[in-house]
Amino acid sequence: MLPDPFPTGPGIPPENRRFARVVERGTQLVLTWLVVSHLAYLAAPPAGVAAHWQHSHGEFHAATGLPVGWAQLADLPAPGALSLAGIALLGLLPPLALLTVLPLYWRRRERLFSAVVVTTTVVILLAASGWIASGH
Repeated sequence: MLPDPFPTGPGIPPENRRFARVVERGTQLVLTWLVVSHLAYLAAPPAGVAAHWQHSHGEFHAATGLPVGWAQLADLPAPGALSLAGIALLGLLPPLALLTVLPLYWRRRERLFSAVVVTTTVVILLAASGWIASGH
């Protein structure tokens, strides 16, 4: 029997356990999603795409005409888009885990921690959406 990955004890705050549990279970679900969607993509890639896998992004896009960025949401039933959706879901796990900790801080009247959680979550989501970005 495996040891409990979330041991209890006086030195482990409940918010740490909750955050870790959400990230662990979410990672397991998303990795399963990624494996299944990637196998579906390999089993039936879009016609002609496999011949261009070795190209750079620009050459690949020019040759295939597949959507880029947020336009890929229109192709969500397609296996390639499902793989990308899995990667996006993996990136959403930390903000989701942060939001699950928020009620614990709020109930204990730790307003500063609550504000940090909300601010961090907003910044992560804005950066992931492309609304804020550092210069490239």
